[in-house]
Amino acid sequence: MSNQGAVIPSSCNYTPVVGEELISPVGLCGLELINHGGKVLKVEGQPFSEAIRADIPEITGTAWDIQLQTQSARPVKQGDVLLATIYMRAEHSSEETGEGQVEFFFELARVPWTKYIQYQMRASYRWKKITIPFVAGHSHAAGETQVTLRLHQ
Repeated sequence: MSNQGAVIPSSCNYTPVVGEELISPVGLCGLELINHGGKVLKVEGQPFSEAIRADIPEITGTAWDIQLQTQSARPVKQGDVLLATIYMRAEHSSEETGEGQVEFFFELARVPWTKYIQYQMRASYRWKKITIPFVAGHSHAAGETQVTLRLHQ
């Protein structure tokens, strides 16, 4: 599978939801793209003005070779209700469906990388808004957890 041209929007310029931002106030602009160059593109007609573009070649290593991630900027308390809102699209894909695939993780930011939630997302060439509500099962200080978006081939 190839997510060539997978674009995940940056929330640098967006309408915030009611509540507190868990990740850095710069939103997805604070995401680090691991093992890939990626680039920021201007976007029109969406509730955000920039997106991160990553052209995913066939991956020959591990599933986590190409991913976006950022650590939590605030503490998380057990029982907190969290909401991840992600816009994505795949401009090109080698899949018959024309869809690209991204996995969302909210996880411990160190070994053993405990996954508190894992959610698979698929989208075609049109922007798709995905909301992922979940409840924190454990308490952690700021920086002990992270949001990871794993980009699949």
